[in-house]
Amino acid sequence: NFFFEKMAAVDWFAKNLIESQVKNLGANDTVAAVIPYLIYWHALFWVCKLFSGSLFPSYIKLDNVLKSYWAASMVSSIHAMVIVPMALNALTYMDFHDVTTLSISSPQSSQVNVIFIGYLLNDILGCLYYNNKWAGYQATLIHHIVGIACWYIMTEGQFGHVLGQVGLLTEITTPFVNQRFFFDKGALLSYLLILCHILSVCL
Repeated sequence: NFFFEKMAAVDWFAKNLIESQVKNLGANDTVAAVIPYLIYWHALFWVCKLFSGSLFPSYIKLDNVLKSYWAASMVSSIHAMVIVPMALNALTYMDFHDVTTLSISSPQSSQVNVIFIGYLLNDILGCLYYNNKWAGYQATLIHHIVGIACWYIMTEGQFGHVLGQVGLLTEITTPFVNQRFFFDKGALLSYLLILCHILSVCL
């Protein structure tokens, strides 16, 4: 409930100042709900890029391309720490009277879905801008485009939300994956550290 409560103010801003304007342009409800979160995640990217130099000495030594990748990785980890508990919480609001039906959904699961889609759209912007300067950008683009298509269809059609929320629980591994990059650029790699990191991802 913590994250849903904190999102209440965000939702008020989204619905009153952004979402209504997007709807006036002819967008459907799902697209209108996604756009504010795209803006939020992109703003967080710039916040991470602005303050990382003060927080992490190794960040200063990077070129601009890697600084952007660093900031995007921070946003990715923050997103995972937000979306996983929200998805888990959304599952508790669903009525599992018949677990075989795909029509189970809730307002909470719909909110989680649009937050996730907004994040994927934001990350795609970085991939498109830096393209081959970012390692693995092709796989990231494919992953994000497929993810947007799946979660958009689920949100717009109001079905498959249980599968969507369970799938989002796998995002819990994201901070551990990103940490490998931070270890590398922070010159903190050692055999023991890498072993502990691999084990943490597996767990």
